[in-house]
Amino acid sequence: MDITRCLALLAGLAIAAPAAQAQDAAGPTGAWVVEAIGATVLSGARRPDITFTDEHTAHGSSGCNRFMGGFTLEGATLQFDPVAGTRMACEPPLMEREQRFHAALEAVRGWRMDGAALLLTDTSGGTVLRLRRER
Repeated sequence: MDITRCLALLAGLAIAAPAAQAQDAAGPTGAWVVEAIGATVLSGARRPDITFTDEHTAHGSSGCNRFMGGFTLEGATLQFDPVAGTRMACEPPLMEREQRFHAALEAVRGWRMDGAALLLTDTSGGTVLRLRRER
């Protein structure tokens, strides 16, 4: 690789790195899909999802019903307000997953990034929800 290409590559990396750090520093804002509730990895097409807004509201799907509510975000501390939602009946496995999802939301007290994953944590720092950016 010649020196001009090498310098151009380094300049591009220098510009991209702060942008990636700024995205993480912005917090969990955006759309996320739940990969795991606690240690249970989820599969299938009807996984829960959450969208965090800059206005400190969250909305999404529990896999069966829709929900919305507020949240408090201060640094690495994150806590959901009580959520409101629809009340449709779904197949028993989806209803059970929905109950576990809402219990996990109630337990959330913090957040951190783990690579590209967003981890929502409880008071002891244990992961209650693992999410990935929705595409």
